[in-house]
Amino acid sequence: MTQLKAYLLSITASALLMSLVLALLPKGKLRKTASFVGSLLLVLTVVAPVARLDPAQLAKSIAELRMETETIRTGIEIGNREIAAALIKEQCEAYILDKAAARGITLEAEIRLSGEGQYPYPTGVTLYGQVSQSDREAISAIIAGDLGIPRESQEWSTR
Repeated sequence: MTQLKAYLLSITASALLMSLVLALLPKGKLRKTASFVGSLLLVLTVVAPVARLDPAQLAKSIAELRMETETIRTGIEIGNREIAAALIKEQCEAYILDKAAARGITLEAEIRLSGEGQYPYPTGVTLYGQVSQSDREAISAIIAGDLGIPRESQEWSTR
């Protein structure tokens, strides 16, 4: 940033100096010659830093900027995926607990989510509580039908 500031300052200083010299000179051939020379110096002031650029360093800087951008974008995507996973897990667990409460059953549920793909989805559940076999069957059917978690991926525990 300081290099850009110095570059712009040198262009501004050259333009001001040229304007001052032209303002002091009388009209005529000398002023036209000074105007031409001043214009050449101003063009050199603008172009000289560009001519000194190292193409390899410029390419490296552009690549680093792209890598930083990609890192930031990826970090945001990972954060969004983690937020989505937490919401999906919370909503699935709340859904199971609501269905159990509607049947008068007290449960705790712990959802397992997929680690693959762009969007997480429930792949298994561990259910904790003292539940009769008929209530287990009913809750398992609801979980399999509504959340798509097969009965083989449903574990029951009394803790």
